[in-house]
Amino acid sequence: MQTIISESGLPGAISAYKRGALDEAILICETEVRAAPTVTDLRLCGFHVLLSNAIGQRAESEKLCSCLPLPCRSDPTSAEIAARLRNQKGFMLAQAGKFLEARKELAEALRLAQGL
Repeated sequence: MQTIISESGLPGAISAYKRGALDEAILICETEVRAAPTVTDLRLCGFHVLLSNAIGQRAESEKLCSCLPLPCRSDPTSAEIAARLRNQKGFMLAQAGKFLEARKELAEALRLAQGL
């Protein structure tokens, strides 16, 4: 099944984020993420990363990691997305002061990236 993602959604979400309209950016990202059946598209990865950044800007550190679900590892694209998301999750955990968890996520991101 092909993942359908709005072509204008990510640019719109990025624009809202850059304008400081964090609620709008979060709404766009959450809508696109919920609409996608799987995490197999690099554009969807962009929504997850932008969502984590927008939530981080709102200082909601407890929500940061829940917005970065990991894809299955059935193909190289999914492995690349998983590595990128784990890297982002590690960064957000470090920003939240959860250094041990951050270290584990970053180590897993590196392991995944080396396998590509």
